[in-house]
Amino acid sequence: MLMQQPLTPLISYMASSWFLKLAFKFLHHFAWPLVALVYPMCASIQAIETDSYAETKNLISYWILLSFIYLFEYAFTNLLLRFQVWLYIKLMIILWLTIPDFGRASCVYNNLIRSVKLQIVTWRLNNYRMKWLLEKDDFLMPAEIYVKEVGTEALEKLIASKVNSCDICM
Repeated sequence: MLMQQPLTPLISYMASSWFLKLAFKFLHHFAWPLVALVYPMCASIQAIETDSYAETKNLISYWILLSFIYLFEYAFTNLLLRFQVWLYIKLMIILWLTIPDFGRASCVYNNLIRSVKLQIVTWRLNNYRMKWLLEKDDFLMPAEIYVKEVGTEALEKLIASKVNSCDICM
């Protein structure tokens, strides 16, 4: 009768690491679509059917954040292929956003996306305002030079002639 030798720690470690890799592959291929797509889709249908404003707002926030995650993945595909843990990080982020009631998605949206969006809008408004002020200065500066050279009476006559010619056109 042959005696079985106990598994060495190395073989035990290899077996457990193989099992963990298999479990993570299973999680990636099955849990990701269920957690990220199917569960939120069912919750979205329920929110639409019940006319719940709060649930709908939370779910819209979730779908916006999920879109940003997909855009991030698309933009940094080559980098993320080298970063093997990204799939699990993404799954943990999605779990954190969805469980228990999509309220965290709304919180993340309000603190990240909305504040950045407001900063972008404010930046654009400031640019338009500065452009308008520069155009205003572009008009005033030559007018002031004209008044210094020719006088105010000449400017008034010029404006009056332009107004009269516009009245004739109408």
